Amino acid sequence: MSSNEIEDTIVTEIENTMVLSTDANILINNRNTIDIPDMTKKFMVPSKLSIWMLSGPRDNKVLQPAKDIIVRIFCGTELFILAEPYFQESNVIELDAYSGLVERNGRMKVEIINKHKESTEFRIITDYTSSYGGIIHQERNSSFDDIMDHIDRAGKCTKLTLTFNKQITSLSFLVTSCCLEGKWIESFKADIEEDNENNVYTFDFINDLSNYADYLKYLKLNITDNKEQPILMAYVTAWGYPHCL
Repeated sequence: MSSNEIEDTIVTEIENTMVLSTDANILINNRNTIDIPDMTKKFMVPSKLSIWMLSGPRDNKVLQPAKDIIVRIFCGTELFILAEPYFQESNVIELDAYSGLVERNGRMKVEIINKHKESTEFRIITDYTSSYGGIIHQERNSSFDDIMDHIDRAGKCTKLTLTFNKQITSLSFLVTSCCLEGKWIESFKADIEEDNENNVYTFDFINDLSNYADYLKYLKLNITDNKEQPILMAYVTAWGYPHCL
């Protein structure tokens, strides 16, 4: 494996969790920035990292906790730096304290500076957990034609909440094309609860509406009310992962 070669391997995949390993060979006193595998398409984000050193033949690698390294963690921006003394105590990096930023961003980089006296092969093991991501779009609008397109432009939507300023009588998602990229999807109508005093409706594009997650730009909202004043207004909040970081 060359100094710039990085290799990803799936270790385990269980419902709502996943573990991936990423290997990188780093020369003496060199640094390497490693992209942690992006699992946002599976609605998962990193929750924990552990860094190991590998030794021995390729088919029988021995793992030891990494030492004599400096590590910088990035998630859109630099989160923190861990110096050599940290790795004398532990090679595990918990991300709970940064979960909000990690969920909003979904993607992570790790820079390792090798302070060993020889080239060293490292392995980063990443634990993932399921997540709806962060808020990617918010708006208040009385015209509903372009709301879904606005959300699709902002990122991959996982959950959508619509809050209305008064009771509505019907809410539908209309598909503007019957066959999308070889896949058939149909328009659908949401269940409207007469006793929904808060006028809040939530749509889950990870679970209940997963077939529609990649096709939001082809959906249009069709909403009706009883035509009484004031003008019907929707407060839109969409969760997910941004397209570009």
